[in-house]
Amino acid sequence: MGIPTVNCCSAISMKDPIHEIETREDMHTIFNQIYAKRQRRPSLKILYALGNIDLGELSQIVLLNGGLRKKYKVVGKLLEKDLFRVTLEKKTLGDRIIKGTFIIDSSLGDWIIFSIEKYNFTRAISRFIKDLYPDINGIYLNYIQILDLLDMIKKSYEADRVITQFRILNESKIGKEFKIMKQTISGVDIENELIKFANESQRIWLERVAFQVIVGKYLTLLKCFITSEGLMRLSYGNFTQFYNSAIISVHDTIHNWNERFGRVHRELVGDEIILTPCSIVYNNPFSKTHFDYLQSNIRHHYLTSIMHSGNPYFAADLCDYEDGSSFMLTILGSKITISPMIKTTNRSLWLLVERLQRWLGEGKIMVD
Repeated sequence: MGIPTVNCCSAISMKDPIHEIETREDMHTIFNQIYAKRQRRPSLKILYALGNIDLGELSQIVLLNGGLRKKYKVVGKLLEKDLFRVTLEKKTLGDRIIKGTFIIDSSLGDWIIFSIEKYNFTRAISRFIKDLYPDINGIYLNYIQILDLLDMIKKSYEADRVITQFRILNESKIGKEFKIMKQTISGVDIENELIKFANESQRIWLERVAFQVIVGKYLTLLKCFITSEGLMRLSYGNFTQFYNSAIISVHDTIHNWNERFGRVHRELVGDEIILTPCSIVYNNPFSKTHFDYLQSNIRHHYLTSIMHSGNPYFAADLCDYEDGSSFMLTILGSKITISPMIKTTNRSLWLLVERLQRWLGEGKIMVD
């Protein structure tokens, strides 16, 4: 999947480099020229989305959907096969308009989105992806998946990795109460500190990790950070090397988990129903506080029938309003089990696993 580095001597306009991209070769040339130098410039934001929308029909899909049409205006241009430039306008509360342009690369099957706009526009893209569900949905990576991903990036660069900062929410039990605190930890090579937090906390949510790829003691090849939503921000590094190493590693991680979620199904063999469920396993058991918080959130997103309300056992049938997928959700001790019902799609399972971890903390995901 590698794309060779292309050298270019022409000056790149920092005012609007996205509009200078007409081919994939242009994209690599321009981003290499901007980010392989140590200089002040906006960071490159990279987002990922799963789905099967024909990008050539994206503008029409928005026009034909009343809810989307009220909030968004989309103009897309095919640059070359699997490479699009998209201009997005989002109407916010108070009729304020957020507008910007980004590139979508779909050559690997899913969407890889590149933007140099300000962070509020990046959030608008994320919101747009969420509003395209169930045809498109974003991703969520927990702390275990991100640590595995960073190992892949280190190996692909054949270099050392140094986590320089991480920001977490961690839940601790003080007496009979649970308290959640946000902490930002900085230092050199603090991966063990993150693992320690995960092991000692009742619950943990990893919001973002800043990391560097270093060769030897001093040669820095990459400065970047990644969030739990799969947003990467490149501040320094050769873009082509970054694409072939870090971006491909994220894609492979997403693809591998998508294949695992595809194994979650319900099958009738003769007179016997065979279930392949998905589980999320935690270090500590859940309490009534967790069950109450789960119930207060889950009813807003799913058609829900609760059989047991928790402490110590929770059981409910869920139906995805938009996708039609259905699941049986059970929680006992420190384990969540998601069992497929009549219809289950990968995208709905991705979203359910994301929501459960947002509500109850991040754990080890397993597909039996």
